[in-house]
Amino acid sequence: MENNEPTLEWKEPPNPVRYKKDNTKWHDIADMLRGRPNEWALVAEDVNPSVVTHIRRGRLKAFEPEGMFDASGQGRNERGYTKELYVRFIGETVAQSETASAPTAEEYRVENIAEAETETASASAPAFTAPDPSDFFNDPEL
Repeated sequence: MENNEPTLEWKEPPNPVRYKKDNTKWHDIADMLRGRPNEWALVAEDVNPSVVTHIRRGRLKAFEPEGMFDASGQGRNERGYTKELYVRFIGETVAQSETASAPTAEEYRVENIAEAETETASASAPAFTAPDPSDFFNDPEL
């Protein structure tokens, strides 16, 4: 006879992870990284795992705006902290190229979309005609 009851393991959950207040001087670190673009540096140990995401997304003021820095967290310790936090500065070259290629106010052109669509439709191929539904049933390829 088979016992269909679920098996449960009765035990207390582990202590919740309580992250310490971060006293890292992020502005000083960001300034140092800006001095050596595209070079990875080990900037902190035993940090809250969310710091990696906050740096990448520019949520920490020192690493604004998003995309200026890249971050990588390596390993977890027994308390749930990221063992090593690596960061590199990648943004200035990207930000400058985007600024240089962005159009100025004088380069923007305002168009009436309805007029543009009418002109495009009249200048292009003949108007679309719906296929004859009887062709589907008489198509030799089907």
